[in-house]
Amino acid sequence: ITVVSEQTKRELIQLTNCNPDKIIVIHNPLDPAIRYHPKAFNSEMPTVLHIGTAENKNLPRLIKALVGLACRLWIVGRLDKDTITMLTTNQISFENFVDCDDDQIRTLYQQADIVSFVTTYEGFGLPIIEAQATGRVVLTSQLQPHQEIGGEGACYVNPYYIEEIRHEILELIQNTQKRELLIIKGLENVKRFEAAKISTSYLQLYHYIHQTLCAVSPEL
Repeated sequence: ITVVSEQTKRELIQLTNCNPDKIIVIHNPLDPAIRYHPKAFNSEMPTVLHIGTAENKNLPRLIKALVGLACRLWIVGRLDKDTITMLTTNQISFENFVDCDDDQIRTLYQQADIVSFVTTYEGFGLPIIEAQATGRVVLTSQLQPHQEIGGEGACYVNPYYIEEIRHEILELIQNTQKRELLIIKGLENVKRFEAAKISTSYLQLYHYIHQTLCAVSPEL
């Protein structure tokens, strides 16, 4: 059985009591079309890109964390009336993007200053490495698999603490050195998810399975 993260492996064991030795973690690959795209950081009015609007994407807490901050919020995903009301009531400057294709998502990454992914649950967390590969600083959750995927190239917060989210956003805006170091480490981190490396991991697993079967049944 292959799974995309250690977190998924733990959940699968908990749900099925499966033998851990039968579960192999092979991460999702990064889309090769997502490439480094340098951009000067807009410290006066940064754009925060938030991916996803399902409950686990934690958008309401991010909105509350941004109240009073000079920034723009770009949101990918459909918004319900309550969320729109929260945005307008708190005078958040926002744009909403729905039904984006891959090219549009890549463009949003490129034009953003900070990528927010302070979600409360994930199986993998692809936006973390997509943002890193683009060269954007990432704010994400100090949970798993977020830390497993983001490595040393992301800023981690408790996604349930609004003040902590706010503090780290301000830190990323004001601390140029920290921001640039995270970007450098993010670009290094995404090398783990290159498609060629992921495909090699699968190929090695298939060879191992074949050799194991041949040892049991030589006619194979």
